[in-house]
Amino acid sequence: MKLGVIVQARLDSSRLPQKALLPLGDEPLLLRVLEALRFIPADAYILACPEDSYDTFKPLADRSGFAIIAGPKEDVLGRFIRALRAFPLDYCIRATADNPFVFVDSAWLSAQETVALEADYGTITSMPYGSGVEIVRAEALIRADHETRSAFDREHVCPYLYNNPDRFYLHRPLAPQIWREPQVRLTVDTREDYERALRLYEALAANNDELEDSDSLQPLQSHPDAFRLPPQSPQLQDGGSSITHQLRSGESCLPPQSQGGQLGNGSLQLPLCYQGEWILKTWHRLEGF
Repeated sequence: MKLGVIVQARLDSSRLPQKALLPLGDEPLLLRVLEALRFIPADAYILACPEDSYDTFKPLADRSGFAIIAGPKEDVLGRFIRALRAFPLDYCIRATADNPFVFVDSAWLSAQETVALEADYGTITSMPYGSGVEIVRAEALIRADHETRSAFDREHVCPYLYNNPDRFYLHRPLAPQIWREPQVRLTVDTREDYERALRLYEALAANNDELEDSDSLQPLQSHPDAFRLPPQSPQLQDGGSSITHQLRSGESCLPPQSQGGQLGNGSLQLPLCYQGEWILKTWHRLEGF
């Protein structure tokens, strides 16, 4: 089972021009996104950008250990198909370059669940805006590429899948309580978003610097409130059903291979600044609620 991380990025933005290059902790915002996503165990890491962004983004991709694929500006689905032709993957994690505070722990766990269920599409719902990713079976994306000519579908990559639940096997569980804050905005789309991101990044970096190494790198399997597949999980009959559940303290949040997972079953060592609960705690402290 081959899993890849594909990040879509572009230079131009009507609301915040060239936001991918805006500094976040003395490095471009795009680099911060790629740094975070490199913590997800995967067989390939790919940056998918328009042709006019290639020369600017390539040095950042190289520094982050990402391959780079250029394609049509508006046909983002077409860019993903080019990436899948260059890298034969079974599943891909779709992420966007305007989300520097992506919850890496939730992304990995969502990938584990989606692959274990052999679903076509997976995502965790009711997460903070800008913290989540989508997990997509490569065959499903290729089918969407063949079947849809809608400009909206092709720009946003996955709508054709989740808008056709009778044709694709969807897995969209409700987020566990520790991540269930859809009112929180973590994406960078406006100047206000960017100014808030600067404050949040500085706070997260300062907190990490104050922690001992042994405390700032926590294995996900010790997290008491994550989720995993229960034994012999039934096939979902609709896209909105959830099979996630809260765990007692000390249980592993990674589904073991005996439950059908094929992405490995070791714990993931992850800095606190990439863990959703820590990001949210820091956000609440800055915002005062």
